Amino acid sequence: MKKTKEGIQVLEEKGGWKAAFEKNQIQDKVREARMKKQNEVLIGKATKIGVNRFSASSSLKKMTWILFLSKKK
Repeated sequence: MKKTKEGIQVLEEKGGWKAAFEKNQIQDKVREARMKKQNEVLIGKATKIGVNRFSASSSLKKMTWILFLSKKK
């Protein structure tokens, strides 16, 4: 919460939300956060269910797909 309040304060000091949006500062912060999270997933520091942990085995995926296709007929 403290970090959020500090971020908002800095944003206001630099001209407010509109100025930050026009300068792509908000989009840049979002991009940085997404890249940081993705890197944490890739190195195993963070968990993303079904991507780097707790994913179904290939045989289970194949069976699920076969069942899905059989119900479409």
